[in-house]
Amino acid sequence: MKTVGIVAFAFGTPESIMSNRCIAQIVSQKVHDLEAPVYTQLDIHVEPGIEVEYTEEKLGNPPPTLRIARGAIQWAKRQGFTELLVIAAKPHLCRCFRDLTHAVREAGA
Repeated sequence: MKTVGIVAFAFGTPESIMSNRCIAQIVSQKVHDLEAPVYTQLDIHVEPGIEVEYTEEKLGNPPPTLRIARGAIQWAKRQGFTELLVIAAKPHLCRCFRDLTHAVREAGA
């Protein structure tokens, strides 16, 4: 059973901006290294064949970080993950970790 999942947070829109292309590239590399599935949003386009679950969102209206974090924690609980690897732009990491910590507490995970 896999114990590690990858959560990737976009840094702006659309998927074609440099930050999101870099995040997607790192995700692809880590997936191959860890053989782990991914939870992310539509603005992170991972290569075909990677197991990925996307957060619910409306096209053109990216979800807030906390909503992604809540979805990621629910996904991790369903999958039975005990560890999450977070991939995000450096200026966004503090908010990602803050929101993931909040989501973990909310979910009692």
